[in-house]
Amino acid sequence: MTTKSTENATRYAILLTLATTGMRKGELAGLTWNDLNFMQNTISITKTRDEYGVRSPKTLNSIRVINMSEELSEHLKSFKIWCIEMKKIYNVKLKDDDYVFITANLEPISSNYISKMFNALKKKHDFDRFSAHILLHTFVSILIAEGTAVTTVAKIIGDTPEMVMRVYAHSLADEELKATQILSTLIKIE
Repeated sequence: MTTKSTENATRYAILLTLATTGMRKGELAGLTWNDLNFMQNTISITKTRDEYGVRSPKTLNSIRVINMSEELSEHLKSFKIWCIEMKKIYNVKLKDDDYVFITANLEPISSNYISKMFNALKKKHDFDRFSAHILLHTFVSILIAEGTAVTTVAKIIGDTPEMVMRVYAHSLADEELKATQILSTLIKIE
């Protein structure tokens, strides 16, 4: 059983996006449909959104355009159709400046929603530790372990190469290995 088949549309879209982009949860919560370019398979990260509102990301490096995998792009296209259908139920049209990730009652998700989602997944699947930050850390560690240049990794996650070297450039520790195994269990493409 996978997350794709056991979780709702929003939760799976969130997990897939976080796991395959290295985005932070505030960046994800701030995404609007006009930030996604399905023709070029890119995501523009220009803002963050949390309990304090919408603002610029934490650093200038955090403002960036990243590539989407074909899988993520296709899934987000399907998710957009789901959002359109959900909005039709409430006689509302989807707009380009609407937030991408919404609940079934059309509320934009918050970074708090994401934290609660991960807590529920930990409990449901009996995981010791699992969070958006662990996904980011795992994403970066895998890229580095696969030989991706630190400068490229830094550009993707919106950090400096120095910060990546300081924080992420160690070998995969047991915790990261567990997170990688959790990730592969949760996000299996069928």
